Amino acid sequence: MNSKDLRQNFLDFFKSKGHEIRAGSSLIPEDPTLLFTVAGMVPFKNYFLRKVPITFKRAASCQKCIRTNDIENVGKTRRHHTFFEMLGNFSFGDYFKKEAIEWAWEFLTEIIKLPKNRMYISVYKDDDEAYEIWNKKMKIPAERIFRMGKETNFWEMGTVGPCGYCSEIYFDLEGSSIATQEDIEKNDDRFLEIWNLVFTQFEKKADGSLVELEYKNIDTGMGLERLAAVSQGVYSNFETDLFMPIINFIAKKAGIQYKSDAKKDISLRVIADHLRSAVFLIADGVLPSNEGRGYVLRRIIRRGVRHCKLLGFKEIFLFEGVSPVISIMQDFYPELLKRKEYIMQIIKLEEEKFQTTMEKGIEILENEMERLKKLNEKILSGNVIFKLYDTYGFPVEITEEIIEEHGIKTDKNRFDELMDMQRETARKSWKGTSAELLEKVPMDLIQKLNVTLFTGYENLKEENCKILAIIKDKKEVNSAEKGDEINIILDKTPFYAESGGQIGDAGVLLTNNCEILVFDTKKIDERYFHICKVKNGNIKKGDIVIASVDEIKRKDTMKNHSATHLLQAALRKILGVHVEQSGSYVGYDRLRFDFTHFAQITTEEILKIEDLVNKWIQECYAADIKEMDIDSAKKQGAIALFEDKYKKNVRTVKIGDVSFELCGGTHVKNTGEIGLFKIIYEGSISAGIRRIEALTGNGAIKLLNEYEKLVLKLKNNFKAGDITEIEDKIDKLIEENKNLKKQMENTKKDELLKNIEEYINNKIVINEINTIIVKLNGISKDAVRVLGDNIKLKIKKAFILITNVLEDKVNFLAIVTDDLVDKLDASKIVKEVAKVCGGGGGGRKNMAEAGGKDVNKLDQAISLAKELLKRV
Repeated sequence: MNSKDLRQNFLDFFKSKGHEIRAGSSLIPEDPTLLFTVAGMVPFKNYFLRKVPITFKRAASCQKCIRTNDIENVGKTRRHHTFFEMLGNFSFGDYFKKEAIEWAWEFLTEIIKLPKNRMYISVYKDDDEAYEIWNKKMKIPAERIFRMGKETNFWEMGTVGPCGYCSEIYFDLEGSSIATQEDIEKNDDRFLEIWNLVFTQFEKKADGSLVELEYKNIDTGMGLERLAAVSQGVYSNFETDLFMPIINFIAKKAGIQYKSDAKKDISLRVIADHLRSAVFLIADGVLPSNEGRGYVLRRIIRRGVRHCKLLGFKEIFLFEGVSPVISIMQDFYPELLKRKEYIMQIIKLEEEKFQTTMEKGIEILENEMERLKKLNEKILSGNVIFKLYDTYGFPVEITEEIIEEHGIKTDKNRFDELMDMQRETARKSWKGTSAELLEKVPMDLIQKLNVTLFTGYENLKEENCKILAIIKDKKEVNSAEKGDEINIILDKTPFYAESGGQIGDAGVLLTNNCEILVFDTKKIDERYFHICKVKNGNIKKGDIVIASVDEIKRKDTMKNHSATHLLQAALRKILGVHVEQSGSYVGYDRLRFDFTHFAQITTEEILKIEDLVNKWIQECYAADIKEMDIDSAKKQGAIALFEDKYKKNVRTVKIGDVSFELCGGTHVKNTGEIGLFKIIYEGSISAGIRRIEALTGNGAIKLLNEYEKLVLKLKNNFKAGDITEIEDKIDKLIEENKNLKKQMENTKKDELLKNIEEYINNKIVINEINTIIVKLNGISKDAVRVLGDNIKLKIKKAFILITNVLEDKVNFLAIVTDDLVDKLDASKIVKEVAKVCGGGGGGRKNMAEAGGKDVNKLDQAISLAKELLKRV
């Protein structure tokens, strides 16, 4: 059975059992404590914890997942992957063990038709109930059911909280003889765990005791890749229809045959796996970077590139493998096809960047090995390995391979220490307002509070708001007084909480004897936290307050948010439909919009975008805001932010026939309220991502008034009648300035050339090398090069170093005459010299250039150059 049928049959089967089929969520989880979606249950976590209202009791899904904890095993085993799909069925206080076991067995034996005599069952050692169901109800012989311990058959979320027994279903890939429990525990090659049924029935207390939960849950997970392997009768996940088209594509391009060379087979599997991960991560909005999720993506891509090199690819190739991945997955994940060019471009850019850093890494490694050889040392410092890995993206495996050829070992312990520190840095970089707020708010308080009713779409003022909780210094308190900085949770509020790029509202909370300033509003799981300071009086839990939003700030924010929607529509119309939002900031003072686009945006395009947005503003389109189910919204063409998770019912904002988006933010009723739109910045923020910042309304008018003042000042200074005349006079002034600079440079160049004989006469001889050192100030680079070339023509067996301080930086030019290039390397010398001044550079053996930031260390740098000549 092919993977598409397996996936669909699973969902259809559980739909027939009364489950709501839920679309898989993004790889970027809503849970701020997780870097990636790592299991099918992650999107349902709040349902299991009963932190959100349960609108369905049964659900099933196919969830894309990322795990990189065993990345070093990928390609070496038949089952390790960084990207995989998890099939799962879930019950929230509805059915329990009996149905979960019955349906799992029915699906595997009657729908997929796996042979019963090839399957084994494990249960927790104390779970008599599950054992009885398998043995008595499902008629599984006792010799095929094994009681196992906590390590394999007990699930828990942490040291306290929901937990429960597990039951696992194993498939015997060989079927040669009846297995024992020891066989299953020790023989991963023969027995493949295909389905894990988790029975969440306890709450673990701080003392370790287990208390039965009032609402028992079911959480199951089955890897699609593993199911495909057993149903398609192959020994490895990599031999299924999910991987083989990718592997065959790579092998053909590399001119090799799969299963003809064990080492190359590993590389083929690694590339196929890492391509799948990279494609899905980029499609969900992750971009290569040096922190957080982007760091993981960068590591995956570069590991793939390394294995491309091991297969003999000379040019960049990895991005070409996007096509077979999408061909396999596009039916179930149609968004991949829409983003294909974008995904390919991101991977290609990262490959190109890594090629450059890889060459630098090899150069650093060669220099380090040369140093170790001179010192007769055999251990490469973990600091160097980490620098190569972290700064230059140089895989540690390549480092080890190269140095082992020279009899050098690695200080792996120090490298691992630094990697652990890097992982901790990555953990701290996980994004999300919730993550910051969680550090200030007791978790148990969040769980016991009801969700906040938000009334701010219709009202900016709400009376009779009850204080449910007051938090001060990370603890819940009963009261607060003048000067206290606190967080307040109300039962209802007109304050918008920061989300979707829009900032939280500011304003005031009032009682008869107390005034509380609200600086910001944030939320966790629909609980709204008002970030406050008590200005006057006292406040206590249970008090009733009047909540008033700062009307001016809110209305300016609404203008900016609606303008952001118009901006995205204009970008897609003028630049192309490949444009997608990758981030935003919507405040009362300005708006910022990050989007996918690979080329520079011309001044003409910026003006077109700005004009189009202003045209739509002047046409006074009404904003039609409705709630509808997400499927209907998408069918009608609503744009969704691709890394966002949406609920079943969503809020849509339709502006005329111009823009239609899913959005929970606040908006103007009519585009005419925006008044004016003015772009103030456009530029690149990373590979394939550009940023526009803009002003609207009064902010835009204020900016234009400042521009007008500047124009009036220029008119007066240049004694010009209009803007055209100002432009002409400025152009004339620039041209005159250029000519003057050129004349000055020519004069300086002539003076330099007149002094050549003097420079040569002042030479010193070091180690039989004629050494000429010239210190200059404020000379153009061209003039310095001309001077160096002319000195070289007039002397033999010479090393020439010209330093030039220009714009608070120092530049170095090193030249070696042709009769000394076998003895001296200008490139190596100038690099070491520039390091003294905090810089670097390079070039050829006979001529190299470098730069440095610290001019004060110039004399030290020159001294080092002389010292290096003595060592030759």
